[in-house]
Amino acid sequence: MFLKFLASVIVFFLWSTAGFIVIIGISILFQGGEVGTGITALILGGVPGALGWFVFHKARLSASVCWTVFVVLLLVSFILFSTEERTHFDFAVSLATALLFAVYGFISHKRKRHMPEAGDIGQAAPVVRDTSYLGRITYLASHIANHDVRGQVAHLQRVAKQMIDFREANPAEAHKTTLFAEHYLPKTVELLEKYHLLAETEVKTIAMYETMDRIAGAIPGMRRIYEHNLDGLYTDMVMDVGVDLEVLEQMIGLEGMENTGGL
Repeated sequence: MFLKFLASVIVFFLWSTAGFIVIIGISILFQGGEVGTGITALILGGVPGALGWFVFHKARLSASVCWTVFVVLLLVSFILFSTEERTHFDFAVSLATALLFAVYGFISHKRKRHMPEAGDIGQAAPVVRDTSYLGRITYLASHIANHDVRGQVAHLQRVAKQMIDFREANPAEAHKTTLFAEHYLPKTVELLEKYHLLAETEVKTIAMYETMDRIAGAIPGMRRIYEHNLDGLYTDMVMDVGVDLEVLEQMIGLEGMENTGGL
């Protein structure tokens, strides 16, 4: 959360600086100033603008950053217009630059709302390469922001992978994984996708936080169910090993008695 806030501050200063420099550059170019100076100002303004754009998308920031820059540049526009040495052209350039950030903020907001990455509540899956339940829980195990929850989901994913691998490698015993593969895993994925979607929502209500807490609180129970199902795959093997160990212990005991002359 702190890193996103820091990135927002950095982008705000970069874009504000870029906006001021671009306004100055355009004013120089179109009001009889030196062409070289105006072009240099535009290039210099493009550098923080490009850096801001990179950080904005890399950190997946909200459109509020764009709108904050818009408000600041809008205020600058009115300040410039109120001074006697500034012309209507200065005001128009400042206003146009501010509006560019507003429009870009609107586009970014619309794009983020329709991003398929997080999926929609009530729909089956986020759009990822592997749309199987195993693929979806694998995606969640690396994308959920909360460190503790992500670690618990990663454990569920490892158990789920082992269960699915067993199912594919042992078709004759696939019935042992039917309940897990057709009930527990799908329900887990649906709940975790809702948690991820709520966590990625910019503005959260108390009810949303409570829902996230309930889902996170249910994960230890999911873990117990997963591990119980995993144990069930190897019940026969465990029983066979137990019998083999008992026979081996008896053989060792008999051999010991023979060596000591007991028999």
